[in-house]
Amino acid sequence: MRLDDTAARRLDFDDIMLPEPQAATMPLALAIGDRVRMSALGQGRHPRYGDVEGVLIRKAAASAWRVKFDGRNALQTIHRDYLEKVPADE
Repeated sequence: MRLDDTAARRLDFDDIMLPEPQAATMPLALAIGDRVRMSALGQGRHPRYGDVEGVLIRKAAASAWRVKFDGRNALQTIHRDYLEKVPADE
């Protein structure tokens, strides 16, 4: 049995499974001046940073930030996936 072109190209949207929104696991957007720390992924990749916190100074690239960590003189360039915001209550 041969389907005509329109039937072959038609999508049945009820059969398409889309992932549920992951709002709870989505990282908060970072902005200049935010207090940050290394995320679990960041600590796993760069254990020497430990639990140190710092301030976002500027964007370094599309996926990286320049961070001034507490107690350090030099700015560090860190990938955004390695950073997480410090909650305001801490």
